[in-house]
Amino acid sequence: MSLYLVRHTTPAINPGICYGQTDLGLANSAQQELDEVRRRLPEQIAKVYSSPLRRCTALAHRLVDTPIQPMPELCELDFGDWEMQAWDQLPRADLDYWAKNVVDHAPTNGESLKLMQQRVLRGWKEICASQSAHGNTVVVTHAGVIRVIHAFELGWPVDRMFELKIPYGGILQLSHGYTRTKPALQIL
Repeated sequence: MSLYLVRHTTPAINPGICYGQTDLGLANSAQQELDEVRRRLPEQIAKVYSSPLRRCTALAHRLVDTPIQPMPELCELDFGDWEMQAWDQLPRADLDYWAKNVVDHAPTNGESLKLMQQRVLRGWKEICASQSAHGNTVVVTHAGVIRVIHAFELGWPVDRMFELKIPYGGILQLSHGYTRTKPALQIL
């Protein structure tokens, strides 16, 4: 049995816009991308968890006929006042301050990476605790969430999470145990 972390497909938003917990739908290319994601997942899926944001739940509902369990812990980083703003229009001083220590600094009215990590790992531990030996589990979520889990599973500090590159519709497969029991990690 394996656990599959699936990044949502391309969201319906123009490039260069900051979004994290903004509730976006999927781009017009969603069906084509969905077919590719579905092809890389096993036919039998026992359980599906999803971020409650539409770009994830829409994908999750298209992937399987089984009930979807939404989990707020699986949401992307909250960028606060930066949400839906063009990255190149954000105050340079604010960006520089945040970039110096993304682990502890948060965008105004947003969330630091440390707070996001704590939230995500609460949900991850719940998923792992309920992981059944009877089937495959799929988690449809965001790049930031997948990176936090990946770093945790490898025992890395959270600031190394950006080393993992995961495209829209990307899948990270974990097998042979979870929560730091040396899982086999593979990008599909």
